[in-house]
Amino acid sequence: MLVRPASKHTSYLLSPFMSPTILIVEDDPGVRETVADLVTALDYEYTMASNGKEALDRLEMERADLIISDIMMPIMDGQQLLRILKSDKNLCTIPVLILTAKADLDTKIETYEMGADGYLVKPFDLKELSFKVKYLINIKENLIKDLANDTESEPEWKFILALHAYLESNIRNADIESVAQKLNLTKSGFYKKLKRYSNQPFQSYVHVYKLAKAKALIDSGKCDVSEAADRSGFENIDFFSESYHHQFGVAPKS
Repeated sequence: MLVRPASKHTSYLLSPFMSPTILIVEDDPGVRETVADLVTALDYEYTMASNGKEALDRLEMERADLIISDIMMPIMDGQQLLRILKSDKNLCTIPVLILTAKADLDTKIETYEMGADGYLVKPFDLKELSFKVKYLINIKENLIKDLANDTESEPEWKFILALHAYLESNIRNADIESVAQKLNLTKSGFYKKLKRYSNQPFQSYVHVYKLAKAKALIDSGKCDVSEAADRSGFENIDFFSESYHHQFGVAPKS
């Protein structure tokens, strides 16, 4: 297993010359090995930790492009780990997929509110886990920007992550009034923050987000072009194909 040095100032972006690395945080050795086997089959690299504290120690030494974490673990559980990750400017853009036996709705909602990017209940389906892993890796590669070099304050990171969470849930009907209200901002305040980050009008930013989501879905191998377009909020397939080609330089192909 390749170990890549990292530090608290490391940019956690996926390099085109590196295979994605997944940090598996799980105290059950059997589940760890099962997930590791799947990660290997997907041609990704992996590293392991048996609890949240050990995971944070690993992140001091090694980069991670995705974290798969249980909730119920000794020393530091998955929710504690998630809170720390999502409040750290250098770690908060690493997608976190929760893999847990806790199936109750309250825990699921609470975990998503903490910033989880996915939630799977044990016993899990390997095909579903494979899809979620590939999707989260690809959406990170296609969309997440190197904010560490562009912004200096933690609130800017939280703004972008909150914006993306809103767009994920409102992909078909995103509007600036609703998102500003969701982020506790005035409309003009939202405009200023968005311009500081992207220098794009809101609708243009939403358009790029939808295209990045569609590309991640296609790249995951789970969706064909028409399904990816539909799930990303595009109603006209011809318009989607034209926009996709303009954005990525190639026609969409599943």
